[in-house]
Amino acid sequence: MTIEPHRRARADWPTDVLISADRTVEHAWADWLTAKLEPNGLAVHRVGTGDEAVRIVRRGSLGLAMLGARWPVRSGLGLLRRIRSVDPDVPCVLVASGIDNRYLRKALALSAYSILTLPVDRRVLRDLVATAFRRFYESELVL
Repeated sequence: MTIEPHRRARADWPTDVLISADRTVEHAWADWLTAKLEPNGLAVHRVGTGDEAVRIVRRGSLGLAMLGARWPVRSGLGLLRRIRSVDPDVPCVLVASGIDNRYLRKALALSAYSILTLPVDRRVLRDLVATAFRRFYESELVL
């Protein structure tokens, strides 16, 4: 069995990145990632509600979703479930602490692209985002 990555032509590269991150503990990685992505021509959308996130997904230009585990309205898994109902292919990364086997099983069932644990190592985050864009979009994004 071969798994073929989802690829889009260079002209169709998505230009939006969605970030849902609690403004307390989780904000450091989100601020750092935003600062790295925007100079590369990617529009970063920081969201605080599931409805905001779904609106961005429905636009069709979302290339990556970074989902914090704790935020005001719902969990990262809950938001991932909503995103999957709109777009089953967009790569979604969960950022969480205290991950257990039950959380991992749910994330895998929802086709999470990856899971990062807090505190986030910036080198790991940088490499993960660049790899996601290369794998899904044949991008040459270098952060």
